[in-house]
Amino acid sequence: MPRPHGVVLLFTFLVAALLTGAVLAPWLFRAGEWFVSMVHTFHHEKSPVLGWFAEKLEKSDFSKFFNRSMLISAVFWLWPFSRWAGMTKADLGLERNRLRWQDLLIGFMLASSLLLVMGAVYFSFGRFAANPKADALSVLGMALFAAFCVALMEEWFFRAALFGLLLRAMKPMPAILFLSAFFSIIHLLQPPDEIVVADNAVEAGTGFWMVGQIFSKFGNANFLIAQGATLFAVGLILGWARWRTKSLWLSIGMHAGWVFGIKLFAGLTRTPKGVNKQAYLPWIGEDLRIGATPLIVLLFTGLIMLGWLILREFGLRHLPKEK
Repeated sequence: MPRPHGVVLLFTFLVAALLTGAVLAPWLFRAGEWFVSMVHTFHHEKSPVLGWFAEKLEKSDFSKFFNRSMLISAVFWLWPFSRWAGMTKADLGLERNRLRWQDLLIGFMLASSLLLVMGAVYFSFGRFAANPKADALSVLGMALFAAFCVALMEEWFFRAALFGLLLRAMKPMPAILFLSAFFSIIHLLQPPDEIVVADNAVEAGTGFWMVGQIFSKFGNANFLIAQGATLFAVGLILGWARWRTKSLWLSIGMHAGWVFGIKLFAGLTRTPKGVNKQAYLPWIGEDLRIGATPLIVLLFTGLIMLGWLILREFGLRHLPKEK
């Protein structure tokens, strides 16, 4: 039986994940409501685990459950599609990285520091102000935890499994370009911020309605330019890092650094009263991900990464050979 083309497989995977996620989302939402009611019924609100989880669920609207549903669906379909594609460990093209800890640390420091410097400039211009209610240690801990969880999961998914799949059908550069576009599309499949679904309005077909609202955003050119270009640049940089190093350590470090910077800045700052969020566009958006300035900083980060790749390749040539 011939193996399916990588591009066909990716789009089939996307459709399967979307449909499954749309079906699952209302059920996941109702399950969350049931769990919260059980915690209240048995008076476990102060439990360090059950109470904390119930509080998080209670504060989450349908959009957040929809996002989690899409993630669960993508993870669910990954194994069947890998089997269908006939993927093996050798197809991933990953090798042992002798500079893994340097790659991880430099990637993290490079991505997070430049992003936070940009945030500091935003702060000095008055676009953002300190959040007096923020607990700095709590925000720092949550930002680190989220950063490495997201980076590990997404790099294995995109830059390991999917990139290895594409390399069987095309050369590295076209594969990086295509995967970067796919990466940006996946991340743009988020419900619009202005969409609010009342709890009592969630029905079996609400997930499919949400999918329609998501795709309506793709007709907005400003939205695609503001967020799509930045996501595409992120995909290019991470894809190039993974290909040149033949490992995930550098891409995980950079991905974690960006997520960390975004989460830390968002947790410690707020928009001052009276500031028009649209006044600074197209240069500065609502967070560190949106606008022309983040795109410029990303491209500069990519240039510095290329310098590190040249240095690491020189260093690898002078390391003693492993026995």
